[in-house]
Amino acid sequence: MDSCYGFAYSRIENLIDKSLISVSQNQIAIHDLLQQMGWNIVCNESPLMLEKRSRLWIPEDSYDVLTKNNGAEMLRGIVLDMSKLEKLELEPIAFMKMQKLRFLKFYHSCGKILLFKGLLSFPNELRYLYWEGYPLRSLPTKFDLRYLVELDMRYSNVKQLWEGKQDLGNLKVIRLHHSKNLVRIPDLSSATNLEKINLRWCFNLLELPSSLQHLEKLTLLNFSFCKNLRSLPSFYKATSLTKLYLSGCSNLFSIGEVSPNVTKLCLEGIAIEELPSSIECLSNLRVFYLWGCRRLKSLPSNIHKLKSLEYFDLQGCSRLKIFPEIMDTMETLRVLDLSGTALKDLPSSIDNLIGLEDLRLNYCEDLVCLPESIYKLESLENFNLGNCSRLETFPEILDTMEEMYKLDLSGTALKELPSSIANLIGLKDLRLNNCQNFICLPDSFYKLKSLELFNLEGCSRLEIFPEIMDTMEKLYELDLSGTALEELPSSIANLIGLKYLGLNNCENLVCLPDSFYKLKSIEIFNLKGCSRLEIFPEIMDTMERLYELDLSGTALKELPSSIGNLISLKDFRLNNCENLVYLPDSFYKLESLEKFNLKGCSRLEIFPEIMDTMEGLYELDLNRMVKDLRSNM
Repeated sequence: MDSCYGFAYSRIENLIDKSLISVSQNQIAIHDLLQQMGWNIVCNESPLMLEKRSRLWIPEDSYDVLTKNNGAEMLRGIVLDMSKLEKLELEPIAFMKMQKLRFLKFYHSCGKILLFKGLLSFPNELRYLYWEGYPLRSLPTKFDLRYLVELDMRYSNVKQLWEGKQDLGNLKVIRLHHSKNLVRIPDLSSATNLEKINLRWCFNLLELPSSLQHLEKLTLLNFSFCKNLRSLPSFYKATSLTKLYLSGCSNLFSIGEVSPNVTKLCLEGIAIEELPSSIECLSNLRVFYLWGCRRLKSLPSNIHKLKSLEYFDLQGCSRLKIFPEIMDTMETLRVLDLSGTALKDLPSSIDNLIGLEDLRLNYCEDLVCLPESIYKLESLENFNLGNCSRLETFPEILDTMEEMYKLDLSGTALKELPSSIANLIGLKDLRLNNCQNFICLPDSFYKLKSLELFNLEGCSRLEIFPEIMDTMEKLYELDLSGTALEELPSSIANLIGLKYLGLNNCENLVCLPDSFYKLKSIEIFNLKGCSRLEIFPEIMDTMERLYELDLSGTALKELPSSIGNLISLKDFRLNNCENLVYLPDSFYKLESLEKFNLKGCSRLEIFPEIMDTMEGLYELDLNRMVKDLRSNM
């Protein structure tokens, strides 16, 4: 805004007060009426002669003025959306007569604006230059940048912006990201007001000018995925720098000194092997990304001095074997991601991370133990240990942990959980799926009163599910598929909030408890592939919520006549029940039934009488089963 209209701020505030414009994230949104009024004012400047207007925004108007070269001395701004035009071929003198032009924006223009003969210059009054896909290898040599505030040439063909020095006293922003031919940027020592440089995805950028280290107003530097960048100047003196992005600079082996005021440092995927001890000077650092640094072997012992750190991401640092002792409390660190590292254990001083909310250790395949002090992380909410395939024990929880709501132990080598797991009184989501060594749940399991989701799928050695000694109102999903259970306890009825019960492929399951019908909240019950299950229990009372029942692949011979009490059943699967010989006459009472699958029930010879209408049934699969269909079907 100040690049073109330095006096405008007080007037902008007046428009905000009158609700004619709004400002959000440094962008101005204009009321439709105000926008239309502005358009009308410009059009009335010269109804017939476009070149006499102060601003152009209609693509056809811009095309007309730029190609005729008739002179446009009054023109101050051009905005051209090239998606509306097929192409635009400009002469070298295209901007020569636009001496008052301050604002130029060409977008959606990659490959569409042609400069076969080059370009002599841009207007020297230009404040804002945005040219997406600028086709030339440099800026015109006659272009004086002394008034330019923002230069945005993303996706350009620029190799080097200019030779020698320029007066850049007003320049605040340089954006050249995705300019694949850019090799270097020129001396910027005169750009004393420069605040932001974005050169991400400039693959061929080889070096940065040393003058960057003296630019005291720099706040953001983004060199992400500049894969040929091998060194950096020191940024210690760039005292305003708060964000430094170097992600994907895969040939960068060191980072040098960084301004102590940096709040966000992104080093994902660089070739660094260790961090300098001077990292402790980054007292304002809040977000630190190191994920994918596969050469990183160690962290400095003074990492605990990063007192402002909130988010520390080390995922995928596959050579990192040791996490340093936390020699002092770190109150602000909320997220620590160590997933995919080579850690074997954590230091007992991990409890000094007193503000930690999210600890991720998933896919740490060398992790064998956890410190006993883990229960002291009183702020911990999410603890992810999924696929830590060598982790055999989980430590005792010696005091209540109220905040932890999610614990992922899937794919670990655990054999059991400690009885003190009940101290996770806020736990909502517990995952033990694919723990193939897991054999025992503690009797205290029922004390997890906040538990909502419990996944034990694939725990192929789990033979016994514990008694539920008290009601568990909040547990709504229980997946026991693929376990070695032979039966469920009758106290399963204490899961009064249960909506989903999965027992798919429990090949040892031989019976279900008579109390099953007391699960009044259950909606989905899956028993697919329970190949030894021969009897389905009587439904002694109506079950109003069960709408999906999958008994496919079981050894059932018949269903109880009380099956009609499943009054809300919509989807009923009995396919491939090769022992099934009988359906009860009460079948017709399933008035809500929509889909019924009996495919492959090869011993079922008679389909029961339909004594009343079943208007909702729209899918009935009887392939490979019924020899005698009664006419009333």
